[in-house]
Amino acid sequence: MLIGGLDDPPGQRGAKKEHLYLSLLKHIPHHSRAGKLRMKLLRAAVTGAHMEELRAALEDTPMCARLGHLATSACSESQRPALLAPRPTPLDEALELGHVEFASMLTSPRWGGGIVAQLQRDPPKLRHKCLLEALRKGDVLLAKVLLSVGADPNLAGKLPRTLKDGLELPKGVLTPMVIAVVTEQRNLVEEMARTWGPMHWGHAQSVDAIQWVNKPIALYPDAIGDIFSGSAVVDIDDTSGFGKSGTIPLVAVFTYNGDAGQSQGVAYSNDEGNTWTKYEGNPALPNPGDYPDFRDPNVMWHEESNQWIMVLAVHDRVRFYASGNLKEWTYVGEFGESDGAHDGVWECPDLFSLNLDMGGGVSKKKWVLIASVGGGAPAGGTGTQYFIGDFDGSTFTNDNSPSVVLWLDYGCDNYAGVTWSNSKSGEQIFLGWMSNWGYASTPPTSPWRSGMTLPRTVTLKSLSDGSIVLAQQFSQDIGTYKSPLMTLSNQVISEGSNLISDVHSIQFEIIAQFQDDNSTANEYGFKVRVGSGLYTTIGYSRGSTTVFVDRRLSGDTSFYSGFANVASELLLPEDGQVEMHIYVDWASVELIANGFLSISELIFPSVEQDGIELYCLGGSVSLNSLEIYAINSSARPDVPLPNFINHAGDFIPQSGTWEENTEGLCGQSGLIGGDIFSIGTNYYSQGTYLGILRIGLGGAAALVFNAASDASAGWVVNIDSGGLIKVWKIGSGSIAEYHTTIMTHYAYPMKVVFTTSTVNVFFNNGTSPVISLSQPTYSSTGGYLGLNVFNGESVFQNIDFSESTDLPVAGWNTNLRSPFSLTGGYWNITTSGLQGTAESSADAFYSSSSQTTTTFTYECDMTITTQGGASGLLFRSTDPVKSGYVINIDDSADLVKLWTVGYGAIKSHSTTINTNQQYHLKVTAASYTIRVYLDYSVLPVIELTDSSLPQSGFAGLNVFSGTASFQNVYFHGCNN
Repeated sequence: MLIGGLDDPPGQRGAKKEHLYLSLLKHIPHHSRAGKLRMKLLRAAVTGAHMEELRAALEDTPMCARLGHLATSACSESQRPALLAPRPTPLDEALELGHVEFASMLTSPRWGGGIVAQLQRDPPKLRHKCLLEALRKGDVLLAKVLLSVGADPNLAGKLPRTLKDGLELPKGVLTPMVIAVVTEQRNLVEEMARTWGPMHWGHAQSVDAIQWVNKPIALYPDAIGDIFSGSAVVDIDDTSGFGKSGTIPLVAVFTYNGDAGQSQGVAYSNDEGNTWTKYEGNPALPNPGDYPDFRDPNVMWHEESNQWIMVLAVHDRVRFYASGNLKEWTYVGEFGESDGAHDGVWECPDLFSLNLDMGGGVSKKKWVLIASVGGGAPAGGTGTQYFIGDFDGSTFTNDNSPSVVLWLDYGCDNYAGVTWSNSKSGEQIFLGWMSNWGYASTPPTSPWRSGMTLPRTVTLKSLSDGSIVLAQQFSQDIGTYKSPLMTLSNQVISEGSNLISDVHSIQFEIIAQFQDDNSTANEYGFKVRVGSGLYTTIGYSRGSTTVFVDRRLSGDTSFYSGFANVASELLLPEDGQVEMHIYVDWASVELIANGFLSISELIFPSVEQDGIELYCLGGSVSLNSLEIYAINSSARPDVPLPNFINHAGDFIPQSGTWEENTEGLCGQSGLIGGDIFSIGTNYYSQGTYLGILRIGLGGAAALVFNAASDASAGWVVNIDSGGLIKVWKIGSGSIAEYHTTIMTHYAYPMKVVFTTSTVNVFFNNGTSPVISLSQPTYSSTGGYLGLNVFNGESVFQNIDFSESTDLPVAGWNTNLRSPFSLTGGYWNITTSGLQGTAESSADAFYSSSSQTTTTFTYECDMTITTQGGASGLLFRSTDPVKSGYVINIDDSADLVKLWTVGYGAIKSHSTTINTNQQYHLKVTAASYTIRVYLDYSVLPVIELTDSSLPQSGFAGLNVFSGTASFQNVYFHGCNN
């Protein structure tokens, strides 16, 4: 009866039942198995919007953990059908119903830890939906919590192996040419890259998996979705048919994450991974059952069954798919329903074979299946498990019992790793993502967000107890980057002594062997990154027979409550000895003990912490050997320092938070939102004030002039993410607006020329003002300069001021090479730039002497000033223009169009094109692939690959049937 009563619509219940809900919630045990009842109670309260009663309940501190558990539970796993998405949680329902206040309470720092864990398990599609709803409701706190559980982890200073920008999971292949392709899932939106954003496949190459060279983005999101994790293979026999002219193609298989859920796509490269083309039949493997977790394909060739095998993470297990051509996939089996750890979803699987030494020169082939788990790892949070067994092309048979869990790493920070084959040594190379979902977006680092472990070779090893483990050893290629600091041998270490007190280093390697069987010590090992009473301990406890890494006093641990921890695991001495192989970097410690057991941990010490100690507690221990090597710092790029270029004088914050970083001066309004100001110290009545403005997470960024010293009065010119440039007066509101595309996370040059009676606003390097004001609308006697941010976070750079107010003269900004040749029409240079006019229904061309190469970027700002006309960029053309390619904006048809001279349209994109509105058009070419971008779009609006395209020609401009102006015309990658 109670459950049935709670199913009644809220409107049919009396107000007294509100107290019934709370009473029941308070008395349900935290670990109650009545999952459905718990959910019905909380859903009833949420649906009924009983906010006051819920708020009162939250004041009852003992209730916090229970409500957090209730808010993030759907039903017990035993009640949930296998592989089906969980029922919506109260958070989901609260947002769906618009109860953002309740959702915000669920996410409050006081008791909302459980909600963060739930959000991390939710599919990104749901998180994005929740975020949009939170922003629509103006709930900044909830939005920040949602952003904090995104995908991009945060790691500073992985020296010889750091990659910039947001970096997630390593995927790739070592080709026969010994070129490694690692895909970083990058977020081009810089501020969102610290949490979550539209994922791409980045691209870096290396010959040793240690030092990497960044390359252009490999795969961009498209209409199907963002680009998640995957893998790449060398299709030696061209089974895919993607090869051209005898080339051996590389084939990438990746996860699409879009509105239709997760599916698998395919792309290929015929130039050793430098450029990629997506398979026209994508998605190659659609989602067969609306599974929310259907991702991270890892593909390998299975010789025994003569086919390609894909291992795919599907919720809490893996599925196997087979293909003969890498394009068509058939389900053949699955593994893991009852094997291994299941405290979170499985991710980033890998499957490969290794030979196990059986003794006497005999070896046996075994298969290793790796699967990362979203929770429950030995050190807390996320971790990576593995299985050893046999695989026949469809079925994996586990050698161990289902309850046995083998962990690849016993630290907090080695997750989602995969292996590379075809290395120059013939070994299987492992590389892991060095972070943990528990704090991936919160560590105190800048500008890098994430890094990888050092490369390791993996082999199978039999231990003295008869068990078989996956052993790890650091790659021998690291030797290229190190030089000796100290060696010791046959020393007795006693408590209080430190034989290496004179050694100081931030990046170094330690190789040590202790004789444990004659030791009287309780504990021994090393303290690294020592200074100011802080250090990280790497040691062996004889009492518990465990090896450990203790980072509780390592440095900054304040950003996450569970970061100050000790990671440890049982380790029995081999032949009476304990060996430690350690790498210490600017922000990490990696330990491999006795040649197989790994503990990987992030640390965040200060640069002054450079000491090293060899220690012993409670007795003595024999040190058989010790080698310490310095890592070559020249292999590490310099860490960028804060870099705010400002020639307009000092600015004094009046509200909000203002700090310099590598991108410029960042203003943050915080949770309260609204307007914040930083005001200068110099008073002016006229001048030219300019800078580059970029909106991060928020509403608007602005230049302030004629302001009071406390920002109580003044004039403001902003760029607004709502799509406008606005002049407004503090205390009076909007005065004038100019509508144009404004995208967050993009840099826009702004300039304000003001006197006591006039204001002219210039945007995006334009030479004509987009807003002009004069008396009586505008007048001022003078004031201070300043900066402003509204609702969120924005960055300012290259701030400058001159007391001159000279307006621009005729001219256009370009790097195109002269002389120019004209084919039809009339061309002249004005204050708006280069202006071209074509006869009705005719084309006019303005061709430069700049010749294109096979790879280039060509862009400009253009404005159609005659209704029904078109204007565009000309490239790869002849001189005079008898053939060539044009990408234009067409006012009459509302199109962005790619067409060829003399033949007509090839491909187009429908969008609204207005006269007298400036558009930014960009075309990039890489051999036979052309991509077109409109108004700083992240994704191309047109993408075309055609081997018949010419590879060279001249660059120029085009106008059709009317007049258009061009400004900021730049060609990169041409033979100037």
